[in-house]
Amino acid sequence: MRQRETADNTEEQMSESSYDVIVLGGGAGGVPASIRAAQLGGKVAIVESDQLGGLCMNRACVPFGHMLAASDILGSLALGKEMGLGIADVKRDFAALMKRQNELISFMRQGVKSQLNKKKVEILQGKGKIIGKGKLEVNSKTYEFKKLILATGAKWVKPDFPGSDAEGVITSDELLSSKDLPKKILLYGNSPWLISIAQFLNRYGSAVTLAVQDKDFLAAESKVIRSRLAAALKNQGITVWTGVEIGGVKKEKDGLHCSLKVKDRQEALVVESVLSLRRGAALEGLGLENVGYNKSGDYIPVNTRMETGLDGIYAIGDVSSPETKHYSHQ
Repeated sequence: MRQRETADNTEEQMSESSYDVIVLGGGAGGVPASIRAAQLGGKVAIVESDQLGGLCMNRACVPFGHMLAASDILGSLALGKEMGLGIADVKRDFAALMKRQNELISFMRQGVKSQLNKKKVEILQGKGKIIGKGKLEVNSKTYEFKKLILATGAKWVKPDFPGSDAEGVITSDELLSSKDLPKKILLYGNSPWLISIAQFLNRYGSAVTLAVQDKDFLAAESKVIRSRLAAALKNQGITVWTGVEIGGVKKEKDGLHCSLKVKDRQEALVVESVLSLRRGAALEGLGLENVGYNKSGDYIPVNTRMETGLDGIYAIGDVSSPETKHYSHQ
């Protein structure tokens, strides 16, 4: 009798930790995927190691959009002065802006959690790792799945120029968590987000140099758009260089000494911070090797059905896309 009870308890525990679908990652791709799976009648769990909402909500699209909204207001006020509107000096309170931003993102996280709870999607807080066919480990506990959706998204990665490990070389994570904005900053890379950040920092009092790696500013856009936008940035007081390669960055007492090759000339610049936005698929620690996936690459390629080639395992969003694409929003 006691053995039968033990067996029943074991089966019950296995049933409780078995799911039709487990979604690994609670971001822009993972959350709607888990909700849809639950709507279709599946028993679903979503695994998130950090904050619900993913990179976009917490450390990219939403905070950048909020900052850009403040930047646009300042730009409109400046235009109003040119049009003869008597506007007194405007106070720029970065701390107040960040407080509102954090409250907004916290509210959005709660909204995501509420939607998941409403659809009876179980939230598993922790780092998930595939440990075998149909098995996922989260916080040392094993969960079974029929289907697994990899939606771990992207992460900011450090650039690879000499001196990139120096204190003051940052990503948006450090910028968004700082109490004060840098007085002088170099923005380096090809990301269109750098343009918005450049305008925001400039309007909040920072001296900004925008160093674009490509030989042309916004190379994928038309020449008319590129030239007009570059001219507008320069008129706002932002220095724009194209065809830039950083030869090295060295930390000194007075700041970061940057050696730059700008097309056919050399430039030297001393700044407080160097900001680089390079996004890469979050592949580390997924345990794909435990189910025979040994392909190398910057992301997980999939077919039109989001299949990875592994039985029952799918990949969506930024983990399955090259750096220049944002598949979660397509």
